Amino acid sequence: MIPAGAHLTDERAQELVDGGVPPADAAVVAEHAAGCPECAALIESYRALSLQLDALPGPDLPGDFTSAVLARVEERERTVARERRTAMVVLGAVALGLVGALVVGGNGAWVPAATSLAERLGSTFNTLRLGAQVLPPVLNVLRLPIAAACAAMVLPLLLALSRLIPSPRTEAT
Repeated sequence: MIPAGAHLTDERAQELVDGGVPPADAAVVAEHAAGCPECAALIESYRALSLQLDALPGPDLPGDFTSAVLARVEERERTVARERRTAMVVLGAVALGLVGALVVGGNGAWVPAATSLAERLGSTFNTLRLGAQVLPPVLNVLRLPIAAACAAMVLPLLLALSRLIPSPRTEAT
């Protein structure tokens, strides 16, 4: 149901013309349009536009359009498959190289590097955890000064912008 004094939106009128409104709603909209000249004119304008667009000639497609599109899709699929195979070969070679290096080097080669990496990751985690504990109180302390600084910068800007708005004209009667 359309409230009294309300009008159809452009989207609703276009849906009606395109047949996208359920039959129960379409009856209500049509009833409203019968008593509302503005909505009737809106619906009629969309009907006229639809007729004009339907009358336009469609583009002429080349005879091999479908086969050309399918060929491009197939070529793209082959390219993606080739890239996946290449990536898998590279990853396999890297993994094989790492396993070979670990086997040849023994524990003495990789344990110090793994230990160093674990220590760096632990240090990074501790730094992030400490920052997460320190940052909230600092932001709480700075919140009021930040708000005051923002207001001090925005108020002159708003005042300057308000002067750019033209004043309303009064018409003589």
